Amino acid sequence: MKEAERSKANLKLDRLTRLAAHSFGARRAWLVLEDGRHQFSSYRSSSAIQKEVMRHAPIVSESGKLMGSLWVIVSSGQWNEGQQELLEEFALMLAVPLEQFIKSELVSVSTSAPAVLRQNYPAVLAFERDGTLVYGNPAAVRLWNTSTSQIVGLKLSDLVLDTHHISMMQATEALNTPFGLRGLREGVPILLESLLSTLELSGKVYACVCVRELEGTESLSNSFILERRFREYMDTTHQAIIEWDRRGRVLSWNPSAARIFGYTESEVVGQELLELVALDSNRDLLRQKGKQSLQSGQGLSSTNANRTKSGRKIFCTWQTTPLHDMDGEVITLVSVVLETTVQVEAEEELRRARARDLALREALPDVVFTLSRGGRFLDYHEPEGTIFYLNSQDIVGHKLEEVSPLELARRYRSALETAFEQGIADFEHTVQIEGNQHDFESRVVRYDTEEAVVIVRDVTQRKRAEQNLAHMAFHDKLTDLPNRELFGRRFEDVLEVSRLSGRALSVAFVDLNRFKQVNDSLGHAYGDLLLEQVAGRLRSVVRPGDTLARMGGDEFTLILPGLNSQQATEMSRLVVEVLAQPFVLEGHTVQIGASLGISSFPEDGNTTQDLLRTADHRMYETKNGRKEARV
Repeated sequence: MKEAERSKANLKLDRLTRLAAHSFGARRAWLVLEDGRHQFSSYRSSSAIQKEVMRHAPIVSESGKLMGSLWVIVSSGQWNEGQQELLEEFALMLAVPLEQFIKSELVSVSTSAPAVLRQNYPAVLAFERDGTLVYGNPAAVRLWNTSTSQIVGLKLSDLVLDTHHISMMQATEALNTPFGLRGLREGVPILLESLLSTLELSGKVYACVCVRELEGTESLSNSFILERRFREYMDTTHQAIIEWDRRGRVLSWNPSAARIFGYTESEVVGQELLELVALDSNRDLLRQKGKQSLQSGQGLSSTNANRTKSGRKIFCTWQTTPLHDMDGEVITLVSVVLETTVQVEAEEELRRARARDLALREALPDVVFTLSRGGRFLDYHEPEGTIFYLNSQDIVGHKLEEVSPLELARRYRSALETAFEQGIADFEHTVQIEGNQHDFESRVVRYDTEEAVVIVRDVTQRKRAEQNLAHMAFHDKLTDLPNRELFGRRFEDVLEVSRLSGRALSVAFVDLNRFKQVNDSLGHAYGDLLLEQVAGRLRSVVRPGDTLARMGGDEFTLILPGLNSQQATEMSRLVVEVLAQPFVLEGHTVQIGASLGISSFPEDGNTTQDLLRTADHRMYETKNGRKEARV
């Protein structure tokens, strides 16, 4: 009876295994019992596959006990999640006949035997959470040229280089996901293909790694040397090098990462990277970027705001590169991180400084530009509505001589030379713009060893205002003739010239006759009108080098350089004649006349006081014969 049941179950197992092989186009499909001592229903296809991977699905009884596994060798390029689900469905169909086969008692299942293959099966290592090995099957013994007793108690890192790929956490979450692995056999690296799984031994669940050796091991010796050099580089570089898995958990963390972020390696390995180093404000965005890199298999580069263990905000430039297994699948990501807080803050300060500079330039009514040491325009800002002597169109990049008058360019170059030597240079210049004269002040300030900032201000209105104030301070408001102050200064200057040269000089006091009667009878407005006309007539008789001034009231003075007393007397007669003619004041005709007093240098004195006193005295002497005004 048991023989019939066994044959029936064996036939069904064989048929289902062959069907699985054909369904997946597998080069080989086989079923192995849980105790690892029996393997059957093996099938090999006639075709060879250039790039292949090994996939398996567990066969579990209704009670949840592991009975065996269904394995296939298939093309890596054609395998996907849908095919893995189909393989698991085949394993489910194999559960009933396999259980019947086991119950035929032709195969005994040892509860103490591990759920791994011991013969004709990839090497299997089971380990504690700290990496201590608790089991190695015969294939593992052969692969590493050791014994079962010698394997137990070793650390996983004694046999495998890339231990950061292997952990209990990954074994429970990454079942049936193959990845490349490098082993170490008698000091020589070997290339392995691996799968992670879990294994129950004596009621305790361990993580286990199933491996098989691949071709090309000889070429790994150089890779091993490079690996050691790379590890040395990781330990000494100032850049953080972080490896993290597809779920974002840290796998390796070099000393510079600890220095930059403040976490030790033991604190971060197995933890989600972005929970540790990302800000709350950008964590979701960075997760999304990581997913995109995983999906596309392409690296990414970005500068992000991060945080340290102490909560301090820093800036880092991340260069993240996906690492692929032999099938082209992304298995981990490696990030090279450089802290750029100083640079980012400096760039931000520079940006703010430029914004302040632009705002300042916009606020100023001045033209501001930057010149190179060679006199080339590096930038140019001109407030809207500014009248300037340079054409602001396409001015940047041109030299001074190309956009400004040559004489002005020469003065700018001279100021540049002074500014680069002394730090600052100022100069004023006048330019004709659209037929009008404009006054400018330019300040050239050295910015650095090769550049200078120039501020140009149009001071035309200020100059005009200053000139008007100066004119008003030294001229009579009514007649616009020099006043007493300007007369005194000019008289001092002309007298000093006469003293030095011996040239003749005369001064005359003119007092209007009958002015008070006109002012009292017609009013002050007519009196002012009369004074304006008197000033006009006196201007008509004085020479270009003479000075005609109003001392106040109805008194006028004349400085007559080069005239001796006789010549001055002739001039006085002309004055009297022009003032004796009638004046018409808005329909009113008046006749006044004038009294004059003259003194001459050097016969009448050698100082201004002596000469003025004599002229004033002689003027009053002539008043004795004046007549009343006729209106």
